[in-house]
Amino acid sequence: MHIAQPVHLAGVAECARRHQDGVCKSQPTKLYIKIHCHNDLGLATANSLAGVRAGARQVEVAVNGIGERAGNTAL
Repeated sequence: MHIAQPVHLAGVAECARRHQDGVCKSQPTKLYIKIHCHNDLGLATANSLAGVRAGARQVEVAVNGIGERAGNTAL
């Protein structure tokens, strides 16, 4: 099992963003990074914010308590 710290998650997202043009050269604008973190150890919000700072364009979160019991990041 791997536990992602915010700095590690940001590095992964930044690396994916840097290399995304080489993945899909025919449609580079249709490829984007999204983050979906679970709050197993209380790092979901910090990891989500680190992902956004590193270039993620979408963060999947829980709204109004729906999904938070499953451990999803709260908005």
